[in-house]
Amino acid sequence: MDAVIPAAGRGSRIGELTADRPKGLVEVAGRPLLAHAFETAVDAGADALVVIVGYEAAQIVDRFGDDFAGVPITYVHQRERLGLGHTVLQAEPHVDGTFLLVNGDNVFAGSVAPAVEAIGEADAALAVEEVSPAVATTAGVVETDEAGRVTGLVEKPAEPSSTLVTTKCYVLPELSP
Repeated sequence: MDAVIPAAGRGSRIGELTADRPKGLVEVAGRPLLAHAFETAVDAGADALVVIVGYEAAQIVDRFGDDFAGVPITYVHQRERLGLGHTVLQAEPHVDGTFLLVNGDNVFAGSVAPAVEAIGEADAALAVEEVSPAVATTAGVVETDEAGRVTGLVEKPAEPSSTLVTTKCYVLPELSP
Protein backbone atom coordinates (compact mmCIF):
# COMPACT_ATOMS: atom_id res chain seq x y z
CA MET A 1 0.00 0.00 0.00
CA ASP A 2 1.22 3.50 -0.82
CA ALA A 3 1.32 6.20 1.85
CA VAL A 4 0.75 9.87 1.10
CA ILE A 5 2.40 12.27 3.53
CA PRO A 6 1.62 15.99 3.23
CA ALA A 7 4.67 18.07 4.16
CA ALA A 8 4.30 21.22 2.05
CA GLY A 9 3.40 23.73 4.74
CA ARG A 10 5.66 26.22 6.41
CA GLY A 11 4.39 25.72 9.94
CA SER A 12 3.82 29.42 10.52
CA ARG A 13 2.05 28.73 13.84
CA ILE A 14 5.30 27.48 15.33
CA GLY A 15 7.11 30.69 14.43
CA GLU A 16 10.87 30.80 14.75
CA LEU A 17 11.23 27.03 14.56
CA THR A 18 10.40 27.19 10.85
CA ALA A 19 12.06 30.48 9.92
CA ASP A 20 14.80 28.61 8.05
CA ARG A 21 13.47 25.06 7.71
CA PRO A 22 10.24 23.25 6.85
CA LYS A 23 7.95 22.07 9.63
CA GLY A 24 8.72 18.45 8.77
CA LEU A 25 12.33 18.92 9.87
CA VAL A 26 11.47 20.34 13.30
CA GLU A 27 12.70 17.78 15.80
CA VAL A 28 10.51 16.01 18.33
CA ALA A 29 12.17 13.52 20.67
CA GLY A 30 15.46 13.98 18.80
CA ARG A 31 14.08 13.19 15.33
CA PRO A 32 12.42 15.23 12.57
CA LEU A 33 8.62 15.20 12.51
CA LEU A 34 8.73 13.57 9.08
CA ALA A 35 10.86 10.69 10.37
CA HIS A 36 8.07 9.95 12.85
CA ALA A 37 5.44 10.12 10.06
CA PHE A 38 7.49 7.88 7.75
CA GLU A 39 7.99 5.35 10.54
CA THR A 40 4.25 5.38 11.28
CA ALA A 41 3.45 4.71 7.61
CA VAL A 42 6.04 1.96 7.19
CA ASP A 43 4.93 0.28 10.43
CA ALA A 44 1.33 0.32 9.14
CA GLY A 45 2.36 -1.51 5.96
CA ALA A 46 3.33 1.19 3.48
CA ASP A 47 5.65 -0.06 0.75
CA ALA A 48 6.04 3.34 -0.95
CA LEU A 49 5.99 6.90 0.41
CA VAL A 50 4.64 9.83 -1.63
CA VAL A 51 5.69 13.02 0.13
CA ILE A 52 4.08 16.31 -0.87
CA VAL A 53 6.66 19.07 -0.38
CA GLY A 54 6.59 22.85 -0.76
CA TYR A 55 8.29 25.31 1.58
CA GLU A 56 12.05 24.62 1.72
CA ALA A 57 11.45 21.34 -0.15
CA ALA A 58 15.14 20.84 -0.96
CA GLN A 59 15.94 20.50 2.74
CA ILE A 60 13.51 17.59 3.06
CA VAL A 61 14.86 15.88 -0.06
CA ASP A 62 18.45 16.38 1.14
CA ARG A 63 17.63 15.02 4.59
CA PHE A 64 15.78 11.85 3.53
CA GLY A 65 16.94 11.09 0.00
CA ASP A 66 15.28 8.37 -2.05
CA ASP A 67 14.17 5.99 0.69
CA PHE A 68 13.32 5.59 4.35
CA ALA A 69 14.21 2.26 5.97
CA GLY A 70 14.38 0.72 2.49
CA VAL A 71 10.95 2.06 1.44
CA PRO A 72 11.14 4.26 -1.69
CA ILE A 73 10.19 7.92 -1.45
CA THR A 74 8.66 9.93 -4.30
CA TYR A 75 8.56 13.70 -3.81
CA VAL A 76 5.80 15.81 -5.35
CA HIS A 77 6.16 19.59 -5.29
CA GLN A 78 3.02 21.55 -4.45
CA ARG A 79 3.31 25.06 -5.84
CA GLU A 80 0.10 26.55 -4.40
CA ARG A 81 -1.23 25.89 -0.90
CA LEU A 82 -4.96 25.34 -1.36
CA GLY A 83 -5.77 23.14 1.62
CA LEU A 84 -5.29 19.50 2.56
CA GLY A 85 -7.59 18.15 -0.15
CA HIS A 86 -5.58 19.89 -2.86
CA THR A 87 -2.36 18.71 -1.26
CA VAL A 88 -3.48 15.09 -1.35
CA LEU A 89 -4.65 15.37 -4.97
CA GLN A 90 -1.09 16.26 -5.96
CA ALA A 91 -0.18 12.62 -5.22
CA GLU A 92 -2.72 11.20 -7.69
CA PRO A 93 -0.27 10.28 -10.50
CA HIS A 94 1.89 8.39 -8.00
CA VAL A 95 -0.73 6.43 -6.06
CA ASP A 96 -2.40 3.26 -7.23
CA GLY A 97 -5.55 2.10 -5.44
CA THR A 98 -6.09 2.16 -1.70
CA PHE A 99 -3.60 4.31 0.16
CA LEU A 100 -2.71 5.47 3.64
CA LEU A 101 -2.76 9.19 4.44
CA VAL A 102 -0.62 10.24 7.41
CA ASN A 103 -0.17 13.92 8.19
CA GLY A 104 3.50 14.83 8.18
CA ASP A 105 3.26 16.80 11.41
CA ASN A 106 1.66 14.23 13.69
CA VAL A 107 3.52 12.01 16.12
CA PHE A 108 1.62 8.91 17.21
CA ALA A 109 2.23 7.17 20.53
CA GLY A 110 2.54 3.53 19.54
CA SER A 111 1.64 1.77 16.33
CA VAL A 112 -1.30 2.78 14.13
CA ALA A 113 -1.17 -0.62 12.39
CA PRO A 114 -4.10 -2.03 14.44
CA ALA A 115 -6.20 1.05 13.60
CA VAL A 116 -5.30 0.78 9.91
CA GLU A 117 -6.26 -2.90 9.95
CA ALA A 118 -9.57 -2.11 11.71
CA ILE A 119 -10.31 0.65 9.20
CA GLY A 120 -9.80 -1.82 6.36
CA GLU A 121 -11.92 -4.53 7.99
CA ALA A 122 -14.75 -2.05 8.62
CA ASP A 123 -14.56 -0.72 5.05
CA ALA A 124 -14.12 2.70 6.63
CA ALA A 125 -11.84 5.62 5.79
CA LEU A 126 -10.74 6.89 9.17
CA ALA A 127 -10.42 6.10 12.83
CA VAL A 128 -11.75 8.49 15.43
CA GLU A 129 -11.18 8.95 19.11
CA GLU A 130 -13.29 10.51 21.81
CA VAL A 131 -11.73 13.48 23.59
CA SER A 132 -12.79 16.18 26.02
CA PRO A 133 -14.74 19.17 24.69
CA ALA A 134 -11.69 21.38 25.34
CA VAL A 135 -9.46 19.16 23.19
CA ALA A 136 -12.13 18.99 20.47
CA THR A 137 -11.74 22.74 19.89
CA THR A 138 -8.14 22.09 18.81
CA ALA A 139 -8.78 19.19 16.44
CA GLY A 140 -10.77 18.00 13.44
CA VAL A 141 -14.22 17.18 14.82
CA VAL A 142 -16.10 14.40 13.08
CA GLU A 143 -19.83 14.87 12.55
CA THR A 144 -21.98 11.75 12.11
CA ASP A 145 -25.56 10.82 11.33
CA GLU A 146 -27.81 8.56 13.43
CA ALA A 147 -26.21 5.45 11.89
CA GLY A 148 -22.71 6.61 12.81
CA ARG A 149 -21.72 7.46 9.23
CA VAL A 150 -19.44 10.45 8.83
CA THR A 151 -21.30 13.43 7.40
CA GLY A 152 -18.72 16.14 7.91
CA LEU A 153 -15.45 17.24 9.39
CA VAL A 154 -15.00 20.63 11.04
CA GLU A 155 -11.46 21.78 11.77
CA LYS A 156 -10.94 23.39 15.20
CA PRO A 157 -14.52 24.53 15.89
CA ALA A 158 -15.10 27.12 18.61
CA GLU A 159 -18.12 25.09 19.76
CA PRO A 160 -17.72 21.44 18.75
CA SER A 161 -20.88 19.51 17.90
CA SER A 162 -19.21 16.30 19.05
CA THR A 163 -16.18 15.06 20.94
CA LEU A 164 -15.19 12.58 18.23
CA VAL A 165 -12.03 13.74 16.48
CA THR A 166 -10.00 12.41 13.61
CA THR A 167 -6.72 10.69 14.41
CA LYS A 168 -5.13 12.20 11.26
CA CYS A 169 -4.59 8.72 9.87
CA TYR A 170 -6.81 7.68 6.96
CA VAL A 171 -7.12 4.73 4.61
CA LEU A 172 -8.63 5.99 1.36
CA PRO A 173 -9.81 3.87 -1.57
CA GLU A 174 -8.38 5.88 -4.47
CA LEU A 175 -7.53 9.33 -5.71
CA SER A 176 -9.42 11.00 -8.52
CA PRO A 177 -9.49 14.72 -9.24
